[in-house]
Amino acid sequence: MPKTHKRAFTRLEILVLILIMALLAVGFLLPRVTHRHGRVHRESNRTMCKSNLRQLGIALSMYVDTHGGGKHYPYPTQDGNYAEPKGADLEPGEGFSGASFLAALYWSGVLPEPGVLICPTSDDDNHDGADLGTNPGAGDGANIPGWNGQFEQPDGTHVSYASKAQWTVPGGAPLTVDDMKPEDVLASDDTDAEPNHDDGFCVLYADGHVDFLPTKKVYGRENGMVGRVTPLDKIDN
Repeated sequence: MPKTHKRAFTRLEILVLILIMALLAVGFLLPRVTHRHGRVHRESNRTMCKSNLRQLGIALSMYVDTHGGGKHYPYPTQDGNYAEPKGADLEPGEGFSGASFLAALYWSGVLPEPGVLICPTSDDDNHDGADLGTNPGAGDGANIPGWNGQFEQPDGTHVSYASKAQWTVPGGAPLTVDDMKPEDVLASDDTDAEPNHDDGFCVLYADGHVDFLPTKKVYGRENGMVGRVTPLDKIDN
């Protein structure tokens, strides 16, 4: 009876087999690695954004102490080209947006780093403060109208965050510390344009803490408008 010989794999066939198995492993693991990398990147940007808002909260407190007599938040006069919301009942130049409110921290010197006003996930750019305007003189440090921003981009793309606009304050009066409850929103990611984050908003509260609200919680309903629903209905960019 003739002997049968089992055919052995050649080195080339073994190498091809190893290569196929490696490609299959990469194909299996790559989506997971990519997903994890994307999640880590999003969380990193979110952390940086939260840090920006915390610094804005600190700067607002400093403004109250140094310019607001321990009571008043910024009260900037707005560039006359800015179109205030319908029904604001303000003359051109009288009102100010949330972007101006926050930019006043830079004009007044309590916030020396203009990059804090830019969310890392946005396309916004204030060109190292060049688009934020300057203080033309507001008296002897008094918290009166005068922190006037000559915005090159009056659509708010120089500031990534929304905050208190004059027309969101009852009666259009200057905002005071006494007007704010600890749970009131003082600033957040931009509420008027494309969201800075695709899954929610970083929010600064009046007591100084920062939280992240998922988009579904912010919108409140399927076709809700950002900035028109609680808790972001009292701020503007």
